[in-house]
Amino acid sequence: IVAVGADVYDPTQDDEYGYTRFRNVITSMEFERLICAGGPTGGHFVRPSDRRRPTRIGFVQCVGSRNPRLNRPWCSNICCMNTVKDTLLLADHYPDTENVVFYQDIRSFGKGFEDMYQRSKQAGTRYVRGLPGEIVEDPATGNLHVTVENTTAGRIERYELDMVVLSV
Repeated sequence: IVAVGADVYDPTQDDEYGYTRFRNVITSMEFERLICAGGPTGGHFVRPSDRRRPTRIGFVQCVGSRNPRLNRPWCSNICCMNTVKDTLLLADHYPDTENVVFYQDIRSFGKGFEDMYQRSKQAGTRYVRGLPGEIVEDPATGNLHVTVENTTAGRIERYELDMVVLSV
């Protein structure tokens, strides 16, 4: 057995996506806790700011990994498939939810993972190749305005989302 150790990235040290400033920006670990039946909301998925159920959710991939500026140039090997699983879970329990995944590239490396990724797309999840350049909160609603360069389409896109999940 080789145990090299691992730890979850703490996004407070690099507040690029507003994690410490906006209540509706949460980590993937916090998301998992919110949708868990044994979690603080009893499995009722709500956003932290106003306890309403979010219907437009953005997932930002590679937060804390694949970033030489943070001295973390490697892929974590878990974020992509964790997000794919979360989008399928949301599509199953909350079919009216819009999911948008902002990514560099999707790494579906294990057996059956590519099929899960394709099922997520078929369930309506939108995958946008590009990481957000800016996230701004509307103080009146708590909604988040995300600006991203969609590198596949070659254009700047803007999204208004109820919640953003950082895949750490």
